[in-house]
Amino acid sequence: MSNDTEAAQYQDELVVAVGEADELYPDAEIVDMTLTAKDGEITITDTTNGKTYNGTYEVMQKTPKGTDYEIIIDGVTGYATVAPTEYYDGSEIPTLPINIDGYSLYFIPNES
Repeated sequence: MSNDTEAAQYQDELVVAVGEADELYPDAEIVDMTLTAKDGEITITDTTNGKTYNGTYEVMQKTPKGTDYEIIIDGVTGYATVAPTEYYDGSEIPTLPINIDGYSLYFIPNES
């Protein structure tokens, strides 16, 4: 899968809307993923297809705005940053974007 509309060869490779429909890409597959991380271990569960991805994380750098991590999931190295995302109304939500193997995943806290 990819979020690059130019590089995706087939429609089922394209994922641009995660968690909610996007009017720009009405045919994009919506997936439901959960991330848990504790004591250097990370697990991403895709409840849409029942797959689980496991790995590790390590702090690379802490800044006043967030924390940068190196992650390894299923043997592939990537990078993540925990930082607040500020919205137009002034509200902030902690966000965890992960960039790994040509993919970008964005996680926000579970409201439940």
